[in-house]
Amino acid sequence: MQYGGGGGGGGGGGMGGGMGGRQYSQSFRAYPPSFVDKSDAVEKGDKIILPASALDNLSRLRITYPMLFEVSNKDGTRKTHCGVLEFSAEEGMAYLPYWMMQNLCILEGDVVQLRSTSLAKGTFVKFRPQSVAFLDVSNPKAVLENSLRNFACLTKGDTIAITYNRNVYAIDVMDLKPDNQVTIIETDLNVDFEAPIDHEDGIGGAVAKSRREAAAAPMDVGQSGAAAAAAMEEEEEKEEESGFAAFSGAGNSLSGRTAPKVGTADISVTTPVPPPEEGRQDMSKFQNPFNLRAEERAAQMKKGFGTETDSSDDELGPGDSTAFAAFSGNGNSLR
Repeated sequence: MQYGGGGGGGGGGGMGGGMGGRQYSQSFRAYPPSFVDKSDAVEKGDKIILPASALDNLSRLRITYPMLFEVSNKDGTRKTHCGVLEFSAEEGMAYLPYWMMQNLCILEGDVVQLRSTSLAKGTFVKFRPQSVAFLDVSNPKAVLENSLRNFACLTKGDTIAITYNRNVYAIDVMDLKPDNQVTIIETDLNVDFEAPIDHEDGIGGAVAKSRREAAAAPMDVGQSGAAAAAAMEEEEEKEEESGFAAFSGAGNSLSGRTAPKVGTADISVTTPVPPPEEGRQDMSKFQNPFNLRAEERAAQMKKGFGTETDSSDDELGPGDSTAFAAFSGNGNSLR
C-alpha cells in the first residue's frame, strides 16, 4: 500500500519531516476539535490545529514540510506523534483529535508539550481491530487504505479511530517497522491484521471460549450428593460412639429456679395464685350515700356509714377491737 498526504518538501533520505536548525518545543492547552466546529477534518486523521504564532516560530527555525511533532502529556508518561492540518487556533491552544487525547490520557484544557521531530518512513504495520464489526465492512482493506491517507504518523501502542458510514472503529497499532514510530507519507507500507479482541481467535474470544467450555462441562451432581450424604452419616455415627450430646449442660434461670434440660418434655408452667382472702376487707358492706334517697342518707349519716344492722355485726362481739365504725370519732363545733 502507498499512502500520501502531508504536503510537499521533506527531509532527505528515508526521513520524514525536516529540521534545518534547532528543535521546536512549546506547550499548549489541548482541546477537541468540537470547540471550533472542525470535527470532521480533524477526527478523521492525526493532524492537529495550531495557532498562527507556531507557524512563525517554525519558519524561524527553518523546519520544513511535512512538519511532524511528538506530543506528550504534562508529566511525559504518554507520547504519540502527529502532523499539522492548519494554523488557525487561538493563541496558547491546540486542537487534537479526541482519540489522540484518549491515548495521552488528558482532558479538555490539559497542558501538552509539542516538539518537532523527524521520523523514519514505515515499511510494515500490524493492526488489530477492537471489534469484529470492522470485519463486517464490505471491503475492510480498502476502507483502511483510504482512511490512512489522512494520517501522517503511526505510533506503536496507539489506538486510532477509523470512520466509515458514520461508524467509528477503534484499531490498535500492534507493531511497526523499522521503528516504534514512523511516518507513512508517500511510502509503501505492508499491512498485516491480527484477530479482533472479541473474535474467537482474539484475546477476548479466548477468554469467552474458556468460560463457555467451563459452563458446558458435565457436572456429576448425583455422585457429589451421595458423597455428602455419606459424610453426614459418618459424622452422626462418630457422635453416637463418643456419647456426645449437643447443648446437654445444666443451666439456671434468672428467677433462681433450675432451668429444664433441653430435650425433656416435662416442663411445668406455674400459674400465679391470688393472695389469700385473710386480711382483705369486704367493701361490699359499705354503701355509697349518694346512691340513697335523702331520708335514707340522713338516717345513714346518723348511724354512720357501714353500720348496717345485718348478720355481719352480730358476728363481732361488743368488746371486739376489730369492729369497724365509720366516722365514730368525737368532734367539736366552732360555736
